[in-house]
Amino acid sequence: GVPLDKRESLLTRGTRLDTYESGHGVGMAIVSDLVKSYHGTLTIADSEQLNGAQFTLEFNYNGKK
Repeated sequence: GVPLDKRESLLTRGTRLDTYESGHGVGMAIVSDLVKSYHGTLTIADSEQLNGAQFTLEFNYNGKK
């Protein structure tokens, strides 16, 4: 999962929460920027079913989610 106090920072460029050697920490920031550009929302929560993180994307279409 993603700790509650790290969820907002995960969407910031250069932030990485993993321990892999490669990568630059821009993936989730790019996703966040794209979702915002389409007036959508990105929510990070806990997934009880998968015992990890749940990422939910919602987009408005003609005023409906």
